[in-house]
Amino acid sequence: MTGGFAITPAEMEARILELAQFGACGETGVCRTVYSPAWVDAQQRLAEWGQAAGLEVRQDARTEVAP
Repeated sequence: MTGGFAITPAEMEARILELAQFGACGETGVCRTVYSPAWVDAQQRLAEWGQAAGLEVRQDARTEVAP
C-alpha cells in the first residue's frame, strides 16, 4: 500500500465493536437512528479516529463525517 495507513484485523474488529456500543440494543443489535445522541457520538468517534490517523476531518451541514 502506498500512502494511507495500516490496520490489523484485530484492530478493525475492536473498532467495530466500539462503534456498536453507541446505540447497542439487545445482545447483538445496534439501534442508532440518524441524528440521535448515539449517532452523534458514533460520528464523533469516527472523526477522532480520522484525526488520529492524520486525516483532515470535516462535518457537512447534516453533521456527517467525511475524511
